[in-house]
Order: sequence, then structure tokens, then C-alpha cells
Amino acid sequence: MSIWLASGNCRLNSVMRTRLWLVIIVMLPTFLPAPCGAMDSVGREFFFAFQSNYFQPPQYLRLYVASQNGALGRVRIAHLGFDRTIQVAPGGLSQLDLPLTVRDLADNGISKLGVEVRLDGDATVYGINRANNTTDAFLALPTDALGRHYRVLTYRSASGKSQVAVVGTVDGTKVRIRTSAPVRSLTPGQQIMLTLDAGDVYSLVGATTTVDLTGTLIEADAPVAVMAGAKCANVPASHGACDHLAEMMPPLSTWGKRFVTMPLATRKKGDLIRVLADRPDSHIRFNGEQVAVLQPGEVYESIRVQPLLIESDQPVLVSQYSLGTQYDHVVSDPFMVIVPPTEQFLDNYVFATPETGFHANFVTIVALSQSIATTRLDGQRLDRDTFRIIGESEFSGAAIALDAGIHRLEAEEPFGITLYGFDQTDSYGYPGGMAFARINPIGDGWPPSIVQVQVGDGRAILRMTDSEDTNADGQLGEGEDLDGDGHIGPRNEDRNGNARLDPGEDRNQDGIIDRDTGLVAFRLSDDVENLRIEGEQPPNGASSHLIALVLIDPDQPGKAHVMVEDASGNQAQLDVQIKASASARLGEQRALILGDLPENSQRIIDLAPNFTQRDGRPRVQVSTDLNGTGARLELDHGDGWQRIDNAPTTVVYDPDRGPWAVRLRTGRCINAVEQGQFHLLLETRAEDGSISRAQVPLNLHLEPTPLWRCLLPFLVLAALVLALAFILYGFIRPSRFPTRLGVMMANEEDIEDGFFLLLRAQKGASIGFYRDARVYVREDYRVCGNPRGAIVRLRADHGRILIQPVGGTSVTWQNAEGDWEPLPDHEIGAALGNLYRNQRETVFFSLRNR
Repeated sequence: MSIWLASGNCRLNSVMRTRLWLVIIVMLPTFLPAPCGAMDSVGREFFFAFQSNYFQPPQYLRLYVASQNGALGRVRIAHLGFDRTIQVAPGGLSQLDLPLTVRDLADNGISKLGVEVRLDGDATVYGINRANNTTDAFLALPTDALGRHYRVLTYRSASGKSQVAVVGTVDGTKVRIRTSAPVRSLTPGQQIMLTLDAGDVYSLVGATTTVDLTGTLIEADAPVAVMAGAKCANVPASHGACDHLAEMMPPLSTWGKRFVTMPLATRKKGDLIRVLADRPDSHIRFNGEQVAVLQPGEVYESIRVQPLLIESDQPVLVSQYSLGTQYDHVVSDPFMVIVPPTEQFLDNYVFATPETGFHANFVTIVALSQSIATTRLDGQRLDRDTFRIIGESEFSGAAIALDAGIHRLEAEEPFGITLYGFDQTDSYGYPGGMAFARINPIGDGWPPSIVQVQVGDGRAILRMTDSEDTNADGQLGEGEDLDGDGHIGPRNEDRNGNARLDPGEDRNQDGIIDRDTGLVAFRLSDDVENLRIEGEQPPNGASSHLIALVLIDPDQPGKAHVMVEDASGNQAQLDVQIKASASARLGEQRALILGDLPENSQRIIDLAPNFTQRDGRPRVQVSTDLNGTGARLELDHGDGWQRIDNAPTTVVYDPDRGPWAVRLRTGRCINAVEQGQFHLLLETRAEDGSISRAQVPLNLHLEPTPLWRCLLPFLVLAALVLALAFILYGFIRPSRFPTRLGVMMANEEDIEDGFFLLLRAQKGASIGFYRDARVYVREDYRVCGNPRGAIVRLRADHGRILIQPVGGTSVTWQNAEGDWEPLPDHEIGAALGNLYRNQRETVFFSLRNR
């Protein structure tokens, strides 16, 4: 798969092609597969202008921005200091009103009133020029769909004048306009030469209201936007009422050869069809009948009431006009709509009709007759009986009434749609969408050029041109200035600018005026190796553009076959090879003399690697086999000390920083090392991509540390740990009395009326270091830790209580039969509830829980 970069985003086509009226006429974008380089109305950068209209309230200039995925951007009119943020939610539409002074263009002069829109996401932009009963709107083409060559369709104006606006998108753009009708003191065919910066607008206005500027030729050395129409035109000129006409013209490269039209619904006497030619001897046929042979800039027009298949053997531009209401006394008004060529049809559209302002809305569908059964409007199949066959063509058409709101049309095969509506002395109409693929490359016999202007540091700078600068050196060399104006510009066989080939001008004898169409794309070959593209894509129609090819892995060389293409499909090729950004080949290395090192010491020595070949600042992989010795090797290459071990560390060798510093540090416990036993290992990449390796011997001697000195810290630590454990265990091991355990005592066998002493609450009942909790039961009816006068001792023993007579006294206990038995002299377990007494039978007690 080749890698293509075109002047426009390689994205899915939009079906949006719309006009707006009053509050909202929206077409939501539908995305269809399209080849990279096939432009559409979706973009991120737009330039356009608003032309003169009547100043009749209510009036406004309004901008609409629709986006499928959401967008945030700015709208600027630099001359007016207008700078506003606009944000569109995903799948939404936002609007912004502009100052009315935006349309105050200077007649036949330059105004800095161009509108610039820049967004961070793909969007479709629309403009509406509203005045009472004379409204029109346009779809703005993004800069990647613009061109450098245009012919315009306008119309004679009844109460205003025919008008054309050229908007610059690049500073210093040179524009040549050859008028088709009188403009001020100029006669038809005379040239206007001017220079536009981005946002500049040149407004061309007919000398009188009877002048039609249709056929005017516009050529530029960079992409420009072109608006065309009339301030307020009667269509036909003999019948009112007039209406404002405004359209954004498609470039010549998007014109087609085949068109189909249907009569507008409700109209009784047909519609005006106009066909504009750009090439000599363009044969025009309506429904198979030749109706005209047109020369460049000529227009054929005819009012027709029947469906039409319009064909030409050369690319042409076709428009359909709604007639004035006085022509057939139908509620309507003029509008002008560009008819999409069948080559630019799409198979999916989403659109909307106005919510208010028009009592009747229609969509005209022209489709292949065989695909009508697959055509759906809002998910419903259309009635085949509503379609009429168009002449003897394979197409059929139908006009379908629409409710106000959003609609969707789709089919299995591409088809075309036109949307329109009528109200009292008002109307609107627009194509429902079209692609702007360059299906009509205008004559261009010159291929572009591509040269490598700079190489080094792992990159190559390439300059592409499609202009007189054929060697792409940025200046005019001998034989390059074809038009003799001293400036680098597009090549053009029409050297005297009279729009025809004079003797000696037709260089390739093809009968067509060849002129540079500008750069559109470049690509890298399939076998590209280790290179990536850096820089912006070439603007559509650019005369010159710079890009850079950069090594992906700077340690490896790269190569690619680069092809550049202009808008006419001409190509130029260049083989690019880039060496590794830095390379080196290592020679035999001098040993590092580090000498004898005792423990807990360090030594620093310089290392200057020996290279037999070096280019730039090579990257060197550094490692060492000096491991497990108790010594640590470090290296400083200007960015601080970095440890070197058996894992390679990347170090850039910069001769401007001098040699590397190598530091050997020893710890307090090291192993024996003999001289020559270890090495510093170096590895780099040579110019041819191969690996170059070398070893730097480490001459050092380390005396081993005695074993007992190495182990002493561990032995001391172990002793401390054991001592601590012994101490902690002495307090953890002893047993405690249960919290609720106590002694019930009395001076008689019935102890229930006696008193209860809680063991833990008694003095001396706590544990000691390695000593279990213990208490003594005394003859004075006390329980404490003092054994004086005690008769028994009670001791806690891991969950049980042990009892033992003390002080030589005799103690008995009462068994289950009620008999008294002597208590042994040694410790035995004491059961809860057992009754004990002393020898004199003055103290009776029992262990109980509270």
C-alpha cells in the first residue's frame, strides 16, 4: 500500500451543498467513502465574502456551522476587528450574525472584508445574505476544495449589477482576471492584474445593469475563493420580481460532461437552463439534440419545460434558474442553483427544509432508473410511479413535496438532488450535495518538480514546485521566466493573456491552453525504509511546498521513492537516501589505567573512544562485565554520573564536550580483581548500518576484604535482633487473668452472701518479665500480690487458672458429692464454681466470672 498525502484531508465525502434562508436551512453532513484527494464541502479552514444586496429591513448576514463530531473555532474579519468564538456540539448547528458592513465591498477594488473561519474539527459552513424579499445563501467551500482556475456564472441584474468576488487565501497571491463584459473603462477581454493577501476581497462589478459577467476567467497562482451572482436579478431579464443571487463557484477542475435536470415543481412555463463552456468547440446536446457549439467563456441558455439530459464533449458548468413570479404568475421568485454533474453524484444525503418562511418545499431526485426501487426517503421506499424517464437516458426524475424539517435520502447507486421552496415573491434553491473531485483536470502539459534542497542531521528537506521554477531552487534561472514578468508564477501557454492560443504558444500542439494546475499530493513508495514525513500537507493548488523526511531510527539509514502530483495528474519522482544521523566505527581502544584501589575509595579517569570513522555525534552503547566485585563503574558524558553495568546504556559522543569521565567506586567489602580481567564494552552503528564493537581493558587491582569484616555488620545486626526478640517475648509470652474472672469470698460455707473481688483489679495481679499473672488469697479476706498470710496462690496459664496451697497451710475443696478433699501441694487446675476453704474453716472462696 502506498502512502498518499493529499492537499485535503483523506476523509469521507459529505453530501452537503446547501443554501440558507432566514433563520435556518440546514443540511447535516452524511459521510460516504471517497478516494483520498476527492474534496467535499467539509473542512476546517474557510474563506469567503458577502456581496452587495439591497438594504431592506429585515436584513442580516448570518453564518451557520454544522459539524458531525463537534468543533470549536474562530470567525475573523480582520479589517473590522471582528473576532468571535463559535462552538458546535456533535451533530449540531451553531449560528453567528456578522456586521452588515461586511458586504460593503468596494466596486472594482480591493476590500479587506473577507470572512475567515478556522475550526479544530471538520465542519460545513453556510452563509445567508438576507434582505426583505431578496435573500440568497451559499455553501462555503473549504480551502482544500478551492482551485486556481475559474469561470463564473452570474446573471444580468435588474436593480443592481452583476458581480463577482475573488477572496485571497494566501498572502501575495497574484490574480489575473479576464472580463467577459464591460467593467468601468475596461472592454470585454481586457485583463485585470492584482495581488491579494489572505482575507482580501476584489469585487468585480458590471458597468451597467445590463452587463452579465458570465464567462469571466479568473486565474491565480494560489487557491482563491470565488463568489458570483447579482445584487438583484430578474430572471428572465424581462420579468420581475428581482432577487439576490449568490453562489460560490466550483473550480474548473470539478466541472463535468453529463447533467440531468427536472422541471421545478409548480412552475407552468419551465425554468432557465444555462451552460457555460471553458474549452474550444464544446458541443452541447439537450436530450440528444445538439443545441450549441460553445467557445471558451460562451454560454448557452434556454427556457425548458421538459426533463433534460445535458451532455457535452468537453467539461462545462450548468445552472438552473427559477423564473420570476411575473413570468408564469406562480408564487415564486428567482434563484440560481449549480447543477451537479452526474460524475459528482453521491448515494446518501441528509438535508433540511426551512422551518418557516416558505409554504411549499420540494426535493427533485434524479437517479438511475434501475436504482429507483432502492431509493428511500426517511426510510420509506419511494413510489416508482412518481418518477419520469428523462429523455432517452438511463435516468428518471421526480419532484416530491416535503414537510418542513430534517430528511434523509439514500440509494444503492449514486443520484443527485435539488432542494427548493417558494413563497410570495421569495424562493430558495440549492443542490442537495455533491463531491468536488478533480474529475476535469484542465490542460497542464508540465509536470511538477521535486528536489532535495538540504540533507543532514537525519533528515532531508524536499521542495516541490509546479511553476516556472522548474529546478525548485527558489529563483528564476535561464529560460524559466516564460512570461517575462521577472516573478516566479504558474506556467501558461497563453503568454499574452488573450485566452487563446496564438502562433507559437501551443508548445505541445494539443489545441488546449496548458497552465500549471498546482500541487495536490505526494506519496512515498511501498518500499520506504525508516523514514517518516514531517510538515504540513501541501495546500490545494500550491505552486511550491516544503516537506521533510526524517529518520525514524536515527541509528539506521533510510530511503524512499517520492512521487509528487499536480491537479492534472502529472507526476514527478525523486529517490531519497538519508544516512544515519550520526555513525561511527570503533578502532582499537586504549586501556584505562585505574591501578590499585582499596575499599571505600574512588578514582576518576578520562576516556576518549577511538573512532576510525565518525559522522556527527554518534550514539554509543556502553556496558561492562565488571559485576559482582563490590566495585561500581560510572560514566559522565556531560549530563551527570550514570551507572554502567551489564545492561547497555546509550551515551552520545559529542566531541565539543571533550572526553568522557569514568569513575570507579569501591565499597567496604570487595572481591579480588586482577589486572586485565574486566572490560568496558562499546558498541555503535557504522555508516553502512552494521554494528561496530570494541573493548576497553580495565587495568585495576582490588585486594579482597577479609570475610569476618564483611560479615561483622550482619553478625552485630543478628545479635541485636535476637536481643530485641528476647525482650519482646518476655512481655508477650506471660499469661493474664481473664477480664471477668474474680474470687467470691465469705466466712461460711454459704458464700452467696459474701463479697466478689475481680482478679485483674487487685494490686500485684499484673504480669512481669517472663512471669505470668498471679495473686494470693489471704486469710484476712484479701486478694493481692503479697504472699504474706496467704493460703493459696492463683496463677494464669494460657487460658486456665492454676491453684496451689502456700505458706504450709492445708486447703480443702468440696467435690461433687459434697465431701471435702485436701488440695495437693503442687499446682493443679482450678475449676470455676469449686468451693475451697482453709484449715481453720474461717475462709471460704470460689472462682467465678462476673
